[in-house]
Amino acid sequence: MLETLAGLGVPRASLDNMITVGNKMDLVPPGEWPRLKEEWGLLPISAKEGFGLGLLARTIETKILTLTGRQQLKVTVPVQARAAKTYILLRFPGSLPHRFP
Repeated sequence: MLETLAGLGVPRASLDNMITVGNKMDLVPPGEWPRLKEEWGLLPISAKEGFGLGLLARTIETKILTLTGRQQLKVTVPVQARAAKTYILLRFPGSLPHRFP
């Protein structure tokens, strides 16, 4: 597969940062997963069963943050005397002040 993508002119950097997903893992005996993961570097998921989707989302998020230099900020803002609302922000380098007013 990598040879095919390279033959199509996909840059090496893109190939190095690719996430290989093995969908339909609900059809594969769980005992086979470690071998497939080791041999093919698959991230095992089952969209039907919902297995591995959280890990896939976190893996994608980590890749994006790493490759773009963005940072994730978690900000908790009090909205009532006893309650608070938490916001997750993606920060581009230099896009937010170091101190909030």
